[in-house]
Amino acid sequence: MVHSPDSGFLSLSQLQAMLGARKWLIAQAMAVTFVFTLAAVLFIPRIWTATTDVYIDYKENDPIGGRSFSALLDESYLQTQVDLIQSTTVAERMIADLAILPRSRRAEGDPERDRLITEISKSVQVSSQRSSRVLRVSYAADTPEKARDYANAIVKAYISVSQEMASASARTRNEEYNAQLEHLRREIGTIQEKLTQYQQETGIVDGQQAGDLETRQLNDMTSALLSIDSQVDEARARNQTIDRLLAGGMRSQDLPQISQLTTISQMRDNQTLLDRQLSELSSSLGANHPRVLGLRAEREQLQSRIAAQAKAALDSQRSDLARLEGQRAALQRALEQQRKKVLQQMVQRDQVASYQRQLAGVEQVYNTALQKYDSILMASNISLPNLAVLRAAESPSKPTRPRIRLSLALSLVIGFLAGAALALLLELYRRRLRCEDDLSRTCGLNVIGRIGHPTSDLPAPAL
Repeated sequence: MVHSPDSGFLSLSQLQAMLGARKWLIAQAMAVTFVFTLAAVLFIPRIWTATTDVYIDYKENDPIGGRSFSALLDESYLQTQVDLIQSTTVAERMIADLAILPRSRRAEGDPERDRLITEISKSVQVSSQRSSRVLRVSYAADTPEKARDYANAIVKAYISVSQEMASASARTRNEEYNAQLEHLRREIGTIQEKLTQYQQETGIVDGQQAGDLETRQLNDMTSALLSIDSQVDEARARNQTIDRLLAGGMRSQDLPQISQLTTISQMRDNQTLLDRQLSELSSSLGANHPRVLGLRAEREQLQSRIAAQAKAALDSQRSDLARLEGQRAALQRALEQQRKKVLQQMVQRDQVASYQRQLAGVEQVYNTALQKYDSILMASNISLPNLAVLRAAESPSKPTRPRIRLSLALSLVIGFLAGAALALLLELYRRRLRCEDDLSRTCGLNVIGRIGHPTSDLPAPAL
């Protein structure tokens, strides 16, 4: 029975046979890689890394920065601190603190300065753990002392720059509030001046009280006008009644309104008395007796007086209507003037109230700003650092790069992989029969025996 050649991947036995046949090549590759790696790690400059820990204290309510919520809710806050540590400003402050460059070489645009800042930025590494307030600042240098000093200098420069930023923010907010308070003070003074000038022009000191007095006077005049209107109506009705009675033939002295007058009533009583005396004397003395004639003349004179008094009283009552109408017209004019005055005072009171509301509103804003200014002024005068160095950098006891053991171990692994790849390429380039699978899978032949191996390892013969 003949098997067809297998065109699939190589089997594990074929791979083992190929690698076993080229084991010296693989060993040589591993040795060469190991030697080159050993030479490299021995000649590569040593890099030392010093590490320091910085604790960042969040302020729940920061009157300077305007933060009114927990900084833990601000995801960008911690990343901002990381960026600040790695910033050019902190690097420049570190160079100035350590006097690495002379003052003449620290100007912006100087090549040596720019090169040094770039080197510092590359050497500084900042890391943090999730939900942690501690930042780990590392600095890599060619000596342990330099790594230690530069790491501590970076943290010191970062703290100094942070405090200056906070102070600058406090000064800026202080200046802004001073300008705002000054503007509010000027506005209060302007409104108060307008209010005082307007009160002087209108004569209103207490607008509410003055308005109440004028309104009460207007109400009194309205009540008086209603009373006069009632009197005018009564006088008109009385005159109409008198005219109707006179037109009916009634004498003026017989009118009820006239006859009830005291003078008219007394004179009529006197007339009655004269009539009685005249009747008595006429019957006893005769009609032509001098006493009778005298009493008759006296009676006529009394009647004339009664008629004159009645006419005068009637004219007086008739003139009451004109007088009351004149009073009503005058009162109406006064009432109209008072109404205009009240309306004008209402406008003036509204203007005064408007000025007072403006003044109260600006004063409220001023008082609120003044309280806020007090807290900002106190916060700017009291320096409470929100940064603390938990652990200062120390000189590292061993370099962090290169890692000799790890590098050598990786060189062996890489050498083995390179040697194995080279061996497989050579074997695949020129195939040889290395195992039984090469005969069965590649040539399609059955193995019936093996030479040079124990009989126990022989495969079963094919039928």
